[in-house]
Amino acid sequence: MEEYGEVAESESGSGDGSATKEDGSSPSLPSPPFPPFVISESEVEYTDHLCDYAMEKYEEFQKYASECPDSIKGMEEEFAWKQRFSWFLAEKVLPSTGKTVLEEFVERYVAPDEPALARRMLQMKEVIRGSFRVLDDGYLPYLAIQHLQTGNRYIAVSKVDPSKRFFKKGDVINGRIHPWDDKFYMFNGILTRSEREEEAVRRLGLVSPELMMEWLEKREIQEFESILVNAGTRLRTVMSKYPSGWVDGMCATLGIGVKGRVKREKIRLVVSKLESGYVEELLRAKKLPESSIEALRLLFASGWVLKYGVLAKQFSGEIGMWWNEKPPKSDIGLLRLHGLIVVGRMPSPRRLYKVAVVPVEVRTQIEGFFTPSEQESING
Repeated sequence: MEEYGEVAESESGSGDGSATKEDGSSPSLPSPPFPPFVISESEVEYTDHLCDYAMEKYEEFQKYASECPDSIKGMEEEFAWKQRFSWFLAEKVLPSTGKTVLEEFVERYVAPDEPALARRMLQMKEVIRGSFRVLDDGYLPYLAIQHLQTGNRYIAVSKVDPSKRFFKKGDVINGRIHPWDDKFYMFNGILTRSEREEEAVRRLGLVSPELMMEWLEKREIQEFESILVNAGTRLRTVMSKYPSGWVDGMCATLGIGVKGRVKREKIRLVVSKLESGYVEELLRAKKLPESSIEALRLLFASGWVLKYGVLAKQFSGEIGMWWNEKPPKSDIGLLRLHGLIVVGRMPSPRRLYKVAVVPVEVRTQIEGFFTPSEQESING
Protein backbone atom coordinates (compact mmCIF):
# COMPACT_ATOMS: atom_id res chain seq x y z
CA MET A 1 0.00 0.00 0.00
CA GLU A 2 1.91 3.02 -1.22
CA GLU A 3 0.06 5.41 1.06
CA TYR A 4 1.93 4.10 4.12
CA GLY A 5 4.35 6.79 5.15
CA GLU A 6 4.10 8.91 2.00
CA VAL A 7 5.40 12.39 2.77
CA ALA A 8 4.63 15.89 1.52
CA GLU A 9 5.97 19.03 3.16
CA SER A 10 3.32 21.64 3.85
CA GLU A 11 1.97 23.84 6.60
CA SER A 12 -1.44 22.20 6.75
CA GLY A 13 -3.04 20.78 9.89
CA SER A 14 -5.66 18.06 10.19
CA GLY A 15 -7.66 15.70 12.31
CA ASP A 16 -10.03 15.29 15.16
CA GLY A 17 -7.42 14.14 17.65
CA SER A 18 -9.34 11.11 18.81
CA ALA A 19 -7.42 8.64 21.02
CA THR A 20 -7.80 4.91 21.45
CA LYS A 21 -7.89 4.74 25.26
CA GLU A 22 -11.23 5.56 26.82
CA ASP A 23 -9.69 6.94 30.00
CA GLY A 24 -7.50 9.35 28.04
CA SER A 25 -4.27 8.00 29.47
CA SER A 26 -1.15 7.42 27.43
CA PRO A 27 -0.34 3.84 26.47
CA SER A 28 2.60 2.20 28.20
CA LEU A 29 5.56 2.91 25.95
CA PRO A 30 7.96 0.13 24.97
CA SER A 31 11.58 0.85 25.83
CA PRO A 32 14.58 0.71 23.48
CA PRO A 33 16.31 -1.16 22.02
CA PHE A 34 13.42 -1.76 19.62
CA PRO A 35 13.19 -4.89 17.47
CA PRO A 36 14.29 -4.72 13.82
CA PHE A 37 11.50 -3.30 11.69
CA VAL A 38 10.42 -5.97 9.21
CA ILE A 39 7.43 -6.07 6.86
CA SER A 40 6.75 -9.57 5.58
CA GLU A 41 6.47 -10.24 1.88
CA SER A 42 2.97 -11.56 2.53
CA GLU A 43 1.90 -8.28 4.14
CA VAL A 44 3.28 -6.23 1.28
CA GLU A 45 1.58 -8.49 -1.26
CA TYR A 46 -1.82 -8.41 0.41
CA THR A 47 -1.65 -4.65 0.92
CA ASP A 48 -0.92 -4.12 -2.78
CA HIS A 49 -3.82 -6.44 -3.65
CA LEU A 50 -6.09 -4.41 -1.35
CA CYS A 51 -5.39 -1.28 -3.38
CA ASP A 52 -5.98 -3.10 -6.68
CA TYR A 53 -9.20 -4.62 -5.32
CA ALA A 54 -10.57 -1.22 -4.29
CA MET A 55 -9.70 0.45 -7.58
CA GLU A 56 -11.26 -2.33 -9.66
CA LYS A 57 -14.45 -2.81 -7.62
CA TYR A 58 -15.18 0.68 -6.31
CA GLU A 59 -14.74 3.16 -9.09
CA GLU A 60 -17.20 5.48 -7.27
CA PHE A 61 -14.47 6.29 -4.71
CA GLN A 62 -14.36 9.92 -5.84
CA LYS A 63 -17.95 10.59 -4.80
CA TYR A 64 -16.95 9.96 -1.18
CA ALA A 65 -13.63 11.82 -1.37
CA SER A 66 -15.02 15.05 0.08
CA GLU A 67 -15.92 13.18 3.30
CA CYS A 68 -12.24 12.56 4.11
CA PRO A 69 -11.51 14.42 7.39
CA ASP A 70 -7.82 14.91 6.57
CA SER A 71 -6.69 18.24 5.20
CA ILE A 72 -5.30 18.31 1.66
CA LYS A 73 -4.57 22.04 1.72
CA GLY A 74 -1.39 22.84 -0.17
CA MET A 75 -0.89 19.26 -1.41
CA GLU A 76 -0.08 18.39 -4.97
CA GLU A 77 -2.86 16.57 -6.80
CA GLU A 78 -1.16 13.16 -6.53
CA PHE A 79 -0.66 13.47 -2.78
CA ALA A 80 -4.22 14.73 -2.26
CA TRP A 81 -5.60 11.71 -4.16
CA LYS A 82 -3.52 9.27 -2.09
CA GLN A 83 -4.56 10.94 1.15
CA ARG A 84 -8.22 10.49 0.36
CA PHE A 85 -7.81 7.03 -1.12
CA SER A 86 -6.02 5.66 1.96
CA TRP A 87 -8.83 7.07 4.12
CA PHE A 88 -11.43 5.48 1.83
CA LEU A 89 -9.83 2.04 2.11
CA ALA A 90 -9.62 1.87 5.88
CA GLU A 91 -12.34 4.13 7.28
CA LYS A 92 -15.25 4.71 4.91
CA VAL A 93 -18.16 2.37 5.69
CA LEU A 94 -19.89 1.78 2.37
CA PRO A 95 -23.70 1.93 2.37
CA SER A 96 -23.87 -1.00 -0.05
CA THR A 97 -22.00 -3.43 2.24
CA GLY A 98 -22.04 -1.92 5.73
CA LYS A 99 -18.29 -2.49 5.81
CA THR A 100 -15.10 -0.73 4.82
CA VAL A 101 -13.20 -1.94 1.77
CA LEU A 102 -10.49 -3.11 4.14
CA GLU A 103 -12.89 -5.25 6.19
CA GLU A 104 -14.44 -6.76 3.09
CA PHE A 105 -11.09 -7.61 1.53
CA VAL A 106 -9.55 -9.07 4.70
CA GLU A 107 -12.64 -11.15 5.44
CA ARG A 108 -12.66 -12.57 1.92
CA TYR A 109 -8.99 -13.02 1.06
CA VAL A 110 -6.76 -12.79 4.15
CA ALA A 111 -8.51 -14.16 7.23
CA PRO A 112 -9.01 -17.73 5.93
CA ASP A 113 -5.30 -18.26 5.26
CA GLU A 114 -3.43 -15.83 7.55
CA PRO A 115 -5.49 -14.84 10.62
CA ALA A 116 -2.55 -13.10 12.32
CA LEU A 117 -1.95 -10.92 9.28
CA ALA A 118 -5.70 -10.27 9.02
CA ARG A 119 -5.70 -8.94 12.59
CA ARG A 120 -2.79 -6.61 11.86
CA MET A 121 -4.32 -5.30 8.65
CA LEU A 122 -7.60 -4.57 10.44
CA GLN A 123 -5.66 -2.39 12.89
CA MET A 124 -5.58 0.16 10.06
CA LYS A 125 -9.17 1.04 11.05
CA GLU A 126 -8.15 2.18 14.56
CA VAL A 127 -7.04 5.62 13.44
CA ILE A 128 -5.64 8.39 15.66
CA ARG A 129 -5.36 11.59 13.66
CA GLY A 130 -4.13 15.03 14.48
CA SER A 131 -0.76 16.64 15.18
CA PHE A 132 2.19 14.74 16.66
CA ARG A 133 5.35 16.28 18.08
CA VAL A 134 8.52 14.23 17.55
CA LEU A 135 10.08 13.70 20.99
CA ASP A 136 12.97 11.45 19.91
CA ASP A 137 14.31 10.48 16.47
CA GLY A 138 17.30 8.51 17.75
CA TYR A 139 15.93 5.06 16.91
CA LEU A 140 14.76 5.36 13.30
CA PRO A 141 12.59 4.03 11.81
CA TYR A 142 10.95 4.27 15.25
CA LEU A 143 9.90 7.70 16.52
CA ALA A 144 8.76 8.70 20.00
CA ILE A 145 5.85 11.08 19.42
CA GLN A 146 3.25 12.97 21.44
CA HIS A 147 -0.31 13.54 20.25
CA LEU A 148 -0.80 17.26 20.85
CA GLN A 149 -4.59 17.06 21.10
CA THR A 150 -4.57 14.55 23.98
CA GLY A 151 -1.00 14.54 25.33
CA ASN A 152 -0.76 10.77 24.75
CA ARG A 153 2.62 9.38 23.74
CA TYR A 154 3.36 6.62 21.24
CA ILE A 155 6.24 4.81 19.58
CA ALA A 156 5.41 4.99 15.89
CA VAL A 157 7.11 3.45 12.88
CA SER A 158 8.04 5.57 9.91
CA LYS A 159 8.41 3.67 6.64
CA VAL A 160 9.59 6.73 4.75
CA ASP A 161 12.89 6.28 2.91
CA PRO A 162 15.59 7.93 5.12
CA SER A 163 16.76 10.04 2.17
CA LYS A 164 13.23 11.52 1.88
CA ARG A 165 12.45 11.81 5.57
CA PHE A 166 11.98 15.49 6.40
CA PHE A 167 11.03 15.37 10.08
CA LYS A 168 13.27 15.39 13.13
CA LYS A 169 13.11 15.85 16.87
CA GLY A 170 10.96 18.84 17.78
CA ASP A 171 8.97 18.84 14.55
CA VAL A 172 5.18 18.65 14.51
CA ILE A 173 3.79 16.10 12.06
CA ASN A 174 0.18 16.34 10.91
CA GLY A 175 -1.37 13.06 9.85
CA ARG A 176 -2.63 9.82 11.32
CA ILE A 177 -1.34 6.69 12.99
CA HIS A 178 -2.86 3.31 13.78
CA PRO A 179 -1.79 0.38 16.00
CA TRP A 180 0.77 -1.98 14.51
CA ASP A 181 1.06 -5.23 16.43
CA ASP A 182 0.68 -4.93 20.21
CA LYS A 183 3.19 -2.25 21.21
CA PHE A 184 3.81 0.07 18.29
CA TYR A 185 1.95 2.35 15.91
CA MET A 186 2.30 3.02 12.19
CA PHE A 187 2.07 6.28 10.28
CA ASN A 188 -0.47 6.10 7.48
CA GLY A 189 -1.45 8.37 4.64
CA ILE A 190 0.27 11.59 3.66
CA LEU A 191 2.19 13.34 6.43
CA THR A 192 2.75 17.08 6.55
CA ARG A 193 5.07 19.06 8.78
CA SER A 194 3.96 22.27 10.48
CA GLU A 195 6.29 25.17 10.00
CA ARG A 196 8.16 25.96 13.18
CA GLU A 197 7.81 29.45 14.61
CA GLU A 198 11.56 29.85 14.29
CA GLU A 199 11.38 28.92 10.59
CA ALA A 200 8.60 31.41 9.96
CA VAL A 201 10.57 34.15 11.72
CA ARG A 202 13.65 33.43 9.67
CA ARG A 203 11.67 33.17 6.43
CA LEU A 204 10.20 36.60 7.08
CA GLY A 205 13.56 38.03 8.11
CA LEU A 206 12.38 38.75 11.65
CA VAL A 207 13.86 38.14 15.07
CA SER A 208 11.25 37.63 17.79
CA PRO A 209 11.96 38.28 21.49
CA GLU A 210 11.20 34.60 22.15
CA LEU A 211 13.74 33.49 19.55
CA MET A 212 16.37 35.83 20.95
CA MET A 213 15.76 34.60 24.52
CA GLU A 214 15.94 30.98 23.38
CA TRP A 215 19.22 31.64 21.60
CA LEU A 216 20.69 33.39 24.65
CA GLU A 217 19.56 30.56 26.94
CA LYS A 218 21.15 27.90 24.73
CA ARG A 219 24.36 29.94 24.63
CA GLU A 220 24.45 30.19 28.43
CA ILE A 221 23.85 26.46 28.84
CA GLN A 222 26.69 25.72 26.42
CA GLU A 223 28.95 27.92 28.52
CA PHE A 224 28.14 26.09 31.76
CA GLU A 225 28.56 22.75 29.98
CA SER A 226 32.11 23.75 29.03
CA ILE A 227 33.36 23.39 32.61
CA LEU A 228 36.50 21.25 32.62
CA VAL A 229 35.98 17.83 34.22
CA ASN A 230 37.96 14.60 34.54
CA ALA A 231 37.55 11.02 35.75
CA GLY A 232 37.90 12.14 39.38
CA THR A 233 35.54 15.12 39.25
CA ARG A 234 33.78 16.03 42.49
CA LEU A 235 30.27 17.48 42.58
CA ARG A 236 31.14 20.32 44.94
CA THR A 237 33.80 21.58 42.50
CA VAL A 238 31.42 21.63 39.53
CA MET A 239 28.53 23.13 41.51
CA SER A 240 30.71 26.04 42.54
CA LYS A 241 30.68 27.04 38.85
CA TYR A 242 26.93 26.52 38.36
CA PRO A 243 24.50 29.44 38.01
CA SER A 244 22.37 30.15 41.06
CA GLY A 245 19.21 28.85 39.35
CA TRP A 246 20.75 25.39 38.96
CA VAL A 247 21.98 25.28 42.56
CA ASP A 248 18.62 26.44 43.93
CA GLY A 249 16.82 23.91 41.75
CA MET A 250 18.97 21.08 43.11
CA CYS A 251 18.30 22.27 46.67
CA ALA A 252 14.55 22.32 46.06
CA THR A 253 14.66 18.81 44.63
CA LEU A 254 16.55 17.52 47.67
CA GLY A 255 14.29 19.34 50.12
CA ILE A 256 16.93 21.87 51.19
CA GLY A 257 15.82 25.40 52.00
CA VAL A 258 17.71 28.21 50.26
CA LYS A 259 16.38 31.31 52.00
CA GLY A 260 19.12 33.25 53.75
CA ARG A 261 21.87 30.87 52.62
CA VAL A 262 24.84 31.74 50.44
CA LYS A 263 25.83 29.59 47.47
CA ARG A 264 28.74 27.90 49.30
CA GLU A 265 26.46 26.72 52.10
CA LYS A 266 23.85 25.43 49.64
CA ILE A 267 26.49 23.36 47.87
CA ARG A 268 27.75 21.95 51.17
CA LEU A 269 24.23 20.91 52.17
CA VAL A 270 23.54 19.29 48.79
CA VAL A 271 26.73 17.23 48.89
CA SER A 272 26.19 16.34 52.55
CA LYS A 273 22.70 15.04 51.87
CA LEU A 274 23.82 13.00 48.86
CA GLU A 275 26.65 11.44 50.89
CA SER A 276 24.32 10.60 53.79
CA GLY A 277 22.70 7.65 51.98
CA TYR A 278 20.08 9.63 50.08
CA VAL A 279 21.27 8.39 46.68
CA GLU A 280 20.78 4.69 47.35
CA GLU A 281 17.43 5.44 49.01
CA LEU A 282 16.37 7.46 45.95
CA LEU A 283 17.27 4.64 43.58
CA ARG A 284 15.73 1.84 45.62
CA ALA A 285 12.50 3.78 46.09
CA LYS A 286 12.27 4.06 42.29
CA LYS A 287 11.72 7.81 42.44
CA LEU A 288 13.50 8.19 39.12
CA PRO A 289 12.09 6.86 35.83
CA GLU A 290 13.54 3.61 34.52
CA SER A 291 15.07 5.43 31.56
CA SER A 292 17.15 7.58 33.92
CA ILE A 293 18.23 4.45 35.81
CA GLU A 294 19.26 2.88 32.49
CA ALA A 295 21.35 5.95 31.68
CA LEU A 296 23.03 5.67 35.07
CA ARG A 297 23.62 1.97 34.50
CA LEU A 298 25.33 2.76 31.19
CA LEU A 299 27.62 5.25 32.93
CA PHE A 300 28.42 2.68 35.63
CA ALA A 301 29.29 0.14 32.94
CA SER A 302 31.51 2.71 31.20
CA GLY A 303 33.62 3.44 34.28
CA TRP A 304 31.68 6.56 35.38
CA VAL A 305 32.63 8.63 32.31
CA LEU A 306 31.00 8.61 28.88
CA LYS A 307 31.00 10.86 25.83
CA TYR A 308 27.85 12.93 26.05
CA GLY A 309 26.89 12.26 22.44
CA VAL A 310 26.74 8.52 23.12
CA LEU A 311 24.49 9.05 26.14
CA ALA A 312 22.26 11.62 24.42
CA LYS A 313 21.72 9.30 21.47
CA GLN A 314 19.87 6.87 23.74
CA PHE A 315 18.32 9.16 26.35
CA SER A 316 16.62 12.57 26.37
CA GLY A 317 18.70 15.41 27.78
CA GLU A 318 16.80 18.70 27.53
CA ILE A 319 17.47 21.26 30.25
CA GLY A 320 16.88 24.97 30.70
CA MET A 321 18.61 27.72 32.65
CA TRP A 322 16.07 28.01 35.47
CA TRP A 323 16.04 24.73 37.38
CA ASN A 324 14.50 26.52 40.38
CA GLU A 325 11.44 27.49 38.28
CA LYS A 326 11.34 24.74 35.63
CA PRO A 327 13.25 21.65 36.84
CA PRO A 328 14.53 19.38 34.05
CA LYS A 329 12.26 16.44 33.21
CA SER A 330 14.42 14.66 30.64
CA ASP A 331 16.21 11.38 31.40
CA ILE A 332 19.66 12.98 31.72
CA GLY A 333 18.30 16.24 33.11
CA LEU A 334 16.77 14.44 36.11
CA LEU A 335 20.12 12.83 36.91
CA ARG A 336 21.82 16.23 36.74
CA LEU A 337 19.11 17.80 38.91
CA HIS A 338 19.69 15.15 41.61
CA GLY A 339 23.48 15.56 41.49
CA LEU A 340 24.09 12.09 40.07
CA ILE A 341 25.91 13.25 36.97
CA VAL A 342 27.60 16.40 35.73
CA VAL A 343 28.31 17.48 32.15
CA GLY A 344 31.47 19.22 31.04
CA ARG A 345 34.50 19.10 28.78
CA MET A 346 37.33 16.60 29.18
CA PRO A 347 40.72 17.26 27.59
CA SER A 348 42.23 14.76 25.16
CA PRO A 349 45.47 15.01 23.17
CA ARG A 350 43.64 16.59 20.24
CA ARG A 351 40.48 18.26 21.52
CA LEU A 352 38.02 18.81 24.36
CA TYR A 353 35.23 16.24 24.43
CA LYS A 354 31.83 16.90 25.94
CA VAL A 355 31.29 14.15 28.52
CA ALA A 356 28.94 13.05 31.27
CA VAL A 357 30.62 12.12 34.56
CA VAL A 358 29.26 10.56 37.74
CA PRO A 359 30.74 12.62 40.61
CA VAL A 360 33.04 10.84 43.05
CA GLU A 361 30.76 11.61 46.04
CA VAL A 362 27.88 9.42 44.79
CA ARG A 363 29.68 6.51 43.12
CA THR A 364 29.79 4.13 46.08
CA GLN A 365 26.03 4.34 46.64
CA ILE A 366 25.26 3.88 42.95
CA GLU A 367 27.56 0.87 42.80
CA GLY A 368 25.82 -0.56 45.87
CA PHE A 369 22.44 -0.16 44.21
CA PHE A 370 23.29 -2.56 41.40
CA THR A 371 23.09 -6.18 42.52
CA PRO A 372 26.17 -8.40 42.23
CA SER A 373 24.59 -10.19 39.26
CA GLU A 374 23.92 -6.85 37.55
CA GLN A 375 27.46 -5.75 38.19
CA GLU A 376 28.78 -9.01 36.79
CA SER A 377 26.66 -8.77 33.63
CA ILE A 378 27.57 -5.11 33.17
CA ASN A 379 31.28 -5.64 33.68
CA GLY A 380 31.37 -8.99 31.91
